[in-house]
Amino acid sequence: MKKLLMVMIITSFSTILFCSEKNSVSIDAEKSKKMIDENKNNKDFIIIDVRTPQEYSQGHIENSINIDFYAPDFQEKISALDRNKTYLVYCRSGNRSAQSIPVFQKAGIKNFFNMTGGFSDWVSRNFPFTVK
Repeated sequence: MKKLLMVMIITSFSTILFCSEKNSVSIDAEKSKKMIDENKNNKDFIIIDVRTPQEYSQGHIENSINIDFYAPDFQEKISALDRNKTYLVYCRSGNRSAQSIPVFQKAGIKNFFNMTGGFSDWVSRNFPFTVK
């Protein structure tokens, strides 16, 4: 009985972990940079910065678009995205972009990547960025 209970607990926990990351892949700044370079001319590859407009204006990855995680219409803006495109999502440290994973899933977006370490990791590796 104890073995059965343990198997059920492990199975349930594994299912929760798998489902929470369904359709997303977390990658570090180095892999993100490689992905960006490989998709430089791909109109179906979109970089989304989910930081605030103030953070975005202080520096962001070139060609990224800003969709503020804290804005009241964040879910609406994500839902309006083209579900057939591929998205790389980042924030300052990787926290907000990770929290946005369920929003992308709910919107039916199947191809998205979460940049762990966020913009802080990007800058620490001396990768290029734009200030506006």
